[in-house]
Amino acid sequence: GDGEPFLDSYNLDALHCNGTFASRNSRRLCDISTKKHLLCTGLVYSQYEGVKAIQYSNEKNWDEMFAFWNGVYDPSVDARINTGGPGAVQKSRDSDFNTAFQQESIDAMLVGQEAFAKQANGEITEEELTKILQTSFDKFNRANLATFTQATLKYSKNYAIKGTSSDAIDNYWGEGYTYFRCGAGLMDPAIAVYINYLFDPRDKPATTPTPLEVHCKILKLMLAEEEIGYGLKVSDLNVEAYLPNAKADCGIDSLEHTVRGGSSGAGKSLWKMAVGTAAIVATSLVL
Repeated sequence: GDGEPFLDSYNLDALHCNGTFASRNSRRLCDISTKKHLLCTGLVYSQYEGVKAIQYSNEKNWDEMFAFWNGVYDPSVDARINTGGPGAVQKSRDSDFNTAFQQESIDAMLVGQEAFAKQANGEITEEELTKILQTSFDKFNRANLATFTQATLKYSKNYAIKGTSSDAIDNYWGEGYTYFRCGAGLMDPAIAVYINYLFDPRDKPATTPTPLEVHCKILKLMLAEEEIGYGLKVSDLNVEAYLPNAKADCGIDSLEHTVRGGSSGAGKSLWKMAVGTAAIVATSLVL
């Protein structure tokens, strides 16, 4: 299906440094993409378990949703406790941006856990349980979208720093693009398709990146939409805590979202059509 190349083939190509990665011939790019893509896989499995928990009112699936999100849980198995999952990425980005999206994920899962206990005790119906789980799952997805959007903005800016070595550029580029892929399915499609076209390093020569332009186009496109996805806005990300010069760097006056075309939204719709069409055509030539 359409989802297979975006996850499985990318992982295999990065692991073997061939296929879609062959033209770049960068071991650094392949290695960082492979490593970070494991976190994408953890998030996808976590979401799968969340969907199953809601579909079958199954607490075991909800527990596994936490397990895939959290990573290492038992120090007797591996001393690297609470690592190896998307929850660790959330902790790091929260530290960068002074936010609390990791805690939002935890809170959402705890609400679901409490709902299962109430349903088992006869305090709520199965229908009420389903509604609570869906709301909690949406909050979990929103929190993870926030984290991987922060990562996209962080690394698309970091590889733009003057004087950065070619290896470091590939490292930042691969890490940022792979983190973007983790959250891409949660984004507004117009945003996700365009970033994928713009930020994918596999079809772009290492000697000719224009990273600050890429970073600013990503930020401006997010601001041109009503939201990033799940009601999330750029203002929720506390961007200037990590990128204090974001507005000056990109020539924008505000990090508030704008709606093109006034109240009718006609201009905004045309903007989305133009961006989406251009990006889809370009992406189809790459993937």
